[in-house]
Amino acid sequence: MTKKKSTARASRSTKTKSSTKTKSATKTESSTKRKTVKASKSKKSHLTKKDIEKFKQMLLAKRDELIGNIREMQEETAQMTGSGKKDDLLAGDLADMSTAASMVETGAEFLDRQSRLLEDIEEALKRIEDGTYGYCLATGKPISKARLEVIPWAKYCTEYAQSLEKSRNRVVR
Repeated sequence: MTKKKSTARASRSTKTKSSTKTKSATKTESSTKRKTVKASKSKKSHLTKKDIEKFKQMLLAKRDELIGNIREMQEETAQMTGSGKKDDLLAGDLADMSTAASMVETGAEFLDRQSRLLEDIEEALKRIEDGTYGYCLATGKPISKARLEVIPWAKYCTEYAQSLEKSRNRVVR
């Protein structure tokens, strides 16, 4: 009976130690993440106020362009699926109906891509407001000005984006 009690105590002790280690590791990981974010907020930015204003203007211009594209595509889609077009489709042949369906599907894909890009731009504008713009969301490292010139809504530094690309086998914004 004494052996059973000591074995049970040892088992509980091991579980407590391992859960303490796990909690400690989790705390360390989360504090490291917080430090990275705090460091990017507290560090002197690699971007000047003039740079940030320029990127903000680029983002706003792209946002306006996207909103215009989305509205235009929505209007075109509404016209295609409007009451007059349905009668035309019923009177048309199978090829006409197939073409129309394909155009609507392409329009939906276009709207989806444009909407996702618009979300990325809105997030970048929020990062400008809270002082974290220009820093990689994953590593906290500065995103190069050259990358921001090409993709002002970039979330990741070049190195991290390339590693994601390799692991996912696709392009990362």
